[in-house]
Amino acid sequence: MRFFIGVKATEASEAGEMPGPELLRAMFEFNQELVAAGVMIDGNGLQPSAAGYKILTADGETRIVDGPFAETKELISGYWVLQANSMEEAVAWAKRAPMDADGRDAALEIRQIFELEDFPENPDESGWREAEEKLREEWNAGSPSDAQGSLQPTPGKLVYMGMVHATADSEAGVMPDEAELATMGALMEESAAAGILLGGEGLRPSSEGVQIKFHNGERTIIDGPFTETKELVGGYAIMQFDSEEQAREWTLRFAKTSGQECVQVRKVFRAEDYPQDLREEAADVFEGEELMRQQAAERTK
Repeated sequence: MRFFIGVKATEASEAGEMPGPELLRAMFEFNQELVAAGVMIDGNGLQPSAAGYKILTADGETRIVDGPFAETKELISGYWVLQANSMEEAVAWAKRAPMDADGRDAALEIRQIFELEDFPENPDESGWREAEEKLREEWNAGSPSDAQGSLQPTPGKLVYMGMVHATADSEAGVMPDEAELATMGALMEESAAAGILLGGEGLRPSSEGVQIKFHNGERTIIDGPFTETKELVGGYAIMQFDSEEQAREWTLRFAKTSGQECVQVRKVFRAEDYPQDLREEAADVFEGEELMRQQAAERTK
């Protein structure tokens, strides 16, 4: 089983406040534990929503709305993708995350990822399933563990996470129909061939999810479903582009093809996005992180 763990944004993360070297080091050590245990698939921080945008579709019209966004508590500021034998095991790992190493409250949301076998087989399928299997084989070695992860970004590219917001149907467990799967499958295949799509998955309803609140050193578990449906993530894609213009062109295509009312697009933090003084003060962390990603990239060759 694979699980998406979203780090809830805070006023500090939305204001662009950088973590201190102690928190960075604690996070890196935790990531090393995940890798050593064969649990880690992928993970990144996201830049504040002020550097992102939403694509809204209503009455057949699509428009882009630039950030920042007001619903801070429902945004995410980073994520992990883990493999585990059960939700209980995923929660156990998530509880160990040093989210409150700086003394601040924090929250995580854990959602199980859809697997191909979750989609009922249809004798009239258009071939999207085979194309999806091929994509996953290409992504398979792109993570620090042996799980299906994402390809490593190309140096110098702009990396984004696109998030499809949940809907009443997705929260009710309604599966996309054959036409929707075929249309999205074709676009994913095209974007992967163009070197744009690095990875992506759909998430099971929040009724099967868990939230963890971090406060004063304590962890509180809250079972789903969660009420903020309009801001929940229903699926995501990791993409890389040569420019902001190319990013908007392709993410608009994804939004129109998916037919979703809201798609949120956020920049992924790269090492060069952190201030120089922080990179120097926590040089061992940035060097270790780069080595881990290089090793993951080597696995794809």
